[in-house]
Amino acid sequence: IEMRRIICTLLCLLFISGTYAQDQKKLASFAGKMNQILDAFDSVMTHSTQGIELVKSHYQFINKKIRSQEIQIVYGKSLPNSFIGGAGVHISADSTKIGLVVGDFLLDVYSTNPTLAMGMLMYEYQNMYDFYNNRKLYLISLSNMIEQTYFSVDALVVEAMFLKSYFGDSSSLSPLEKYIINDLNYNMNGAVFLLYNTDLNLLHSMSNLVHSNKNLEETLEEFKVMGNVLIENKKFEADKADWDKYCDLVSLRTYVYFSSQVVFDILKMKGKKNITPSTFKLRDYKDVYQIVNAIKPIIDRNSKYFKVGTEILDKYNKSFQIQKD
Repeated sequence: IEMRRIICTLLCLLFISGTYAQDQKKLASFAGKMNQILDAFDSVMTHSTQGIELVKSHYQFINKKIRSQEIQIVYGKSLPNSFIGGAGVHISADSTKIGLVVGDFLLDVYSTNPTLAMGMLMYEYQNMYDFYNNRKLYLISLSNMIEQTYFSVDALVVEAMFLKSYFGDSSSLSPLEKYIINDLNYNMNGAVFLLYNTDLNLLHSMSNLVHSNKNLEETLEEFKVMGNVLIENKKFEADKADWDKYCDLVSLRTYVYFSSQVVFDILKMKGKKNITPSTFKLRDYKDVYQIVNAIKPIIDRNSKYFKVGTEILDKYNKSFQIQKD
């Protein structure tokens, strides 16, 4: 009852502001569905004899803040109709408050795949937990794509731990959930590869350069060599399987996508303390810039192989029998 009152209050305030929804009827429907989902989620977390203490404590921490209305829950009309991005968080302009945003996908999938809906919530609960308990770095991650990725991976790990510990033996788990649970055995490398088009092992290697014992020039040279090795090793021969080409493409994409952040962090850590995002230009570091520009055409020529991952995700999405009111 307490949870229902809190949500309805928040939704009425939201309706006045008109930020995420257009009409009161939709908000009332949202309130009813969210009450049902949160009640079920709380029942699982409260009454289950299974579970991992870390997952349980992080849930309880955020649940208390939802009940006290410190965290508001709002309807995200424009969120993707997908398990990727179907829920999210919103941080206030002054970076002092965080809210939970829930879209139609999570609301609708609950009726046929309740464990998936709860898993999506656990993912966002972990994001909110990090906001409160590691706020400085979490706020940095909003403009630092490497840290942002690492927080996303942390949330995915907690979601997988939740699913495994509370529902691991359930026959009702979807193929996606089973995949995420199984990938705990592989440090979530496969899931991150597929869900975020990111080679996590490569990203770790790139990020580790920032904290290496080498000086600035040596580190930039090592990063350049890393890119050259990728160019030499990632070949798209005709007889190569599409899956392998997709994997090569993701690795190349990882190097290019994170290159500016890696170089900026290297500079900041190893001598150029006064550099800022507004003054930093990758093209000022010609050796690395040339490698990045050499990789981009390779990605462009073979971008069709991204469809391998997209088609897998589409199959996962289609496996959910969404029911609309």
